Amino acid sequence: MLAKGGLSVGNNGTSGVAGGNAASSIGDVTLSGGNGANGSSNNYGGGGGSSAGTAAAGANGSTSNGGIAPSGGGNGGNGRTGSNGNGLPGSVPGGGGGGVRTGTFGSQTGGAGANGRVIVTWTCPTYGLSSATVARKFAPGQPLIVNLSASASNYRQEHIQ
Repeated sequence: MLAKGGLSVGNNGTSGVAGGNAASSIGDVTLSGGNGANGSSNNYGGGGGSSAGTAAAGANGSTSNGGIAPSGGGNGGNGRTGSNGNGLPGSVPGGGGGGVRTGTFGSQTGGAGANGRVIVTWTCPTYGLSSATVARKFAPGQPLIVNLSASASNYRQEHIQ
């Protein structure tokens, strides 16, 4: 299993970047995260993309607003507006961090992306007992070996977010 995370914007960049890509992930069910929005120098930092939900891909950030996640996902953090400063963190699970607002001197930090989540589900095997045999009669203090014959059905299934 592999849930591929999103990219990070380089220092002094204003272009939003791609969220985690389903095509680069490994599992039976994979969904992409939302993309981060572009920032605007001296105006706002771009909003972070949301994570995917349990059944839908993530939502893109828009201007300074973080993407609103589908059910089971984490929202993207908002980009900084109004004054220079750090972006806001994304929400668990897996929301991307918001971008900084800069325009003068200083050093700001983009909001942290939230920890992601991988969900593993499976169906327990169902056994159908077809026979049981005992090699000898039970004697106190002696081990007793019982042979069971069965077949299994319903095998493991994985779900990755």
